[in-house]
Amino acid sequence: MKTKLMRPVVDYAFKALFGSNKRKSKIILIDLLNNILNLQKKNKIKSIQHLNPFNNKEFSEDKLSILDVKVKTEKDNLIDIEMQINQLDNYKKEVSITGANYMRKPFMKHKLMKHCKNP
Repeated sequence: MKTKLMRPVVDYAFKALFGSNKRKSKIILIDLLNNILNLQKKNKIKSIQHLNPFNNKEFSEDKLSILDVKVKTEKDNLIDIEMQINQLDNYKKEVSITGANYMRKPFMKHKLMKHCKNP
């Protein structure tokens, strides 16, 4: 009987392959990131630390999001990794919303702090 392997783009397989703290998992994820990001020589990622993939809500209107893999590099760069194989239009919309939320959070914190100082 022939063994059937799971495709690495399947959510469960992707997380198992790249989301583990095991040495081999980190090596292949670093290689994948360096190639996708086209990093050369001194800019290459050398080490990563897996982080909690849950992005907690900071404001009541925020939506809880769970990433496939979230890592921090030796240069303290945060990298959020999502494997998406279907519905490209929905993914583009979701990335736009997520990016907008990341950009508005510092503004919201500043506005909240200003309000607390001058009620």
